[in-house]
Amino acid sequence: MPKSLYERKLELFRKLGELSSEMAGFTPERLVDEEGAAELFQGLVQQREAIMKQADEITAQINQVQVAVGEYLSPELESLQRDLRAEGARIQAHNQSIEAVVKTALTDLREKTKKIQEGRQSHRAYDSRVLASEGSFIDKRR
Repeated sequence: MPKSLYERKLELFRKLGELSSEMAGFTPERLVDEEGAAELFQGLVQQREAIMKQADEITAQINQVQVAVGEYLSPELESLQRDLRAEGARIQAHNQSIEAVVKTALTDLREKTKKIQEGRQSHRAYDSRVLASEGSFIDKRR
């Protein structure tokens, strides 16, 4: 039974690695400028969260089985654990690049938002037209 749990967990880790690799392929410019990229990225984040939740559940099951049975790790299970650790290391490397991309994209978004707000403020300062709903006076004597 632990072998099948380890195999399922390894399969989940591989899916997680694929999603992480896809997310690491995003650039800050793509996230900020490309329409729909942020939504796609958010969808990938949600998929990753679901997979991580499943992996946590399997880990809890593995721990319960090992405690209940007091089973030692066979060479086959040790091999699966090594594969899990290797896949986890790859995922962690992707996570670092994903984190850097997201931080840079957020910084870019803040700068663009600030520029837009400053532009609106300066536009309002120089555009002193009276709103049509307030009425206006037209001097026809000249």
